[in-house]
Amino acid sequence: HVSNQGRFMIVAGGLPLFVNEEIVGGVGCSSGTPDQDEVVAQAGIDVFLKAKG
Repeated sequence: HVSNQGRFMIVAGGLPLFVNEEIVGGVGCSSGTPDQDEVVAQAGIDVFLKAKG
């Protein structure tokens, strides 16, 4: 996106993945409403961070 110099994409249902206060990736979902997609994306992040320890 031009407003952020192409560094990331702003889309409903997606969340950044932070590790040690640094963005290392993201999780995006697109099959429900934006609110439902965000809940699913957060669940994916929670599982990743739990597995990472």
